[in-house]
Amino acid sequence: MEIKNLKERFYKKFIFSTIILLLTLCVLIILVSYTAIDYTNNYKNLWVVLLFSILLVFSICITIVYERPFICDLIYLKKNLPKKIVGIVVGLESKEEGGDPPTTKYYPIVKDENTGKLIKLDIMGTDVRTEIHKQCRYTFLYLPHTRLAILIKNFQYIDKLS
Repeated sequence: MEIKNLKERFYKKFIFSTIILLLTLCVLIILVSYTAIDYTNNYKNLWVVLLFSILLVFSICITIVYERPFICDLIYLKKNLPKKIVGIVVGLESKEEGGDPPTTKYYPIVKDENTGKLIKLDIMGTDVRTEIHKQCRYTFLYLPHTRLAILIKNFQYIDKLS
């Protein structure tokens, strides 16, 4: 059940971002084509053709960089092998996102019990401020490249006296 939820979140984010990036690339390809045809007809505005061409190359590079983590995590999902982490939440990182009114998104930072690594996770669909507590032990399923995660086991308070 947890893997199904993780797959659903991953595919929603992956498909949405891919559609936006492909639409941007299509618009830029149309603009470059249109300005190139216009330039060949009357030899004016070479700078516009160059500008749109540079924007197209820049957008292609951004698309490759942005989609790479999704493609790497797609391999994990196809094999049904998301990573499992058991660890203590050592902090919450906040990030303000746009909108009216602006919203703040929180990312738990988990210290893995096995490796000691600190991993920042993206837990959509979970109210991190009320459901995730610092210095508590949790189990998460996550994808290593995009850091998308779901909570699979509730917390246990860590006894600092022992």
